[in-house]
Amino acid sequence: MPSPFLQSVSDAIRVRYYSIKTEQTYPYWIKYYIRFHKKQHPKNLNEQHIQEFLLRTRQFSGRNEHVTATR
Repeated sequence: MPSPFLQSVSDAIRVRYYSIKTEQTYPYWIKYYIRFHKKQHPKNLNEQHIQEFLLRTRQFSGRNEHVTATR
């Protein structure tokens, strides 16, 4: 059973009629992001943490595109 937080993410996606693949993918990346930052709560993370995550993910994937955090 997913956490209440991940359940709320799924509910929000479903209300917006996003695809089932999107509903499955968002929680995956959210969990990956939280684990990457050693299970810190996302409220305690800032834009620098996002940039670090995106940079590391880009390096891991072998992609060289410029990646930015958007609001």
